[in-house]
Amino acid sequence: AEVDAVDKHGNTPLARGAFASRGRGEVIAILLAAGANPDRQNQHGMSARSLATSIANYDVLQFFR
Repeated sequence: AEVDAVDKHGNTPLARGAFASRGRGEVIAILLAAGANPDRQNQHGMSARSLATSIANYDVLQFFR
């Protein structure tokens, strides 16, 4: 399957995983190991990495270092 497939908003599985992670990084780690691009932007100019910096409830950015 395409690791950087996009939905109708341009979000990749990695971006969706970062948004829904609730501070857990298992899915993020799997997608990054499979070659997902953390800097691919959606239609609003947000990437999975930039999204991780803006999630205030959890430290998601730690999984992108």
